[in-house]
Amino acid sequence: MLNDTPGYNDLSKQRQELIATALLLVGMPYEWGGKPTGPGLNGVPKTGLDCSGFVKWVYWTVLGEQPGFTGTVHIWGNTTELVEITKDELQPGDIGVRHNGESGHTGIYAGDGMWIHEAGEATGCVRNHYKNFTKFYRHKKVN
Repeated sequence: MLNDTPGYNDLSKQRQELIATALLLVGMPYEWGGKPTGPGLNGVPKTGLDCSGFVKWVYWTVLGEQPGFTGTVHIWGNTTELVEITKDELQPGDIGVRHNGESGHTGIYAGDGMWIHEAGEATGCVRNHYKNFTKFYRHKKVN
């Protein structure tokens, strides 16, 4: 699947790691409220992660430190660690969020309109086209 990421070899090493790490969990089951216990595969509960737990785990694993967000609502509007960007500025490894005040969804951009995200109980973690993210963020420590 890395070969399907447009311009993968031209991405920074950090962005390559974000995509490669996110792809490790494709096929992992979805678990509502599932959060990582640490970085790396040992930090992934066997029951799975929810969408924000997935994003948190990927960033924790790649950056080597726990990111300051724990849920979708904590990603939405986070200006401590994240910078809001436009859809046109998206690069592989950036974060997309949809939030309507009560529920939300988040994932990691994989390039060419593709996202890696915990899509729900029926499918688990997938890499697919997803068009419902309305805000986009870049972590301040990602180049």
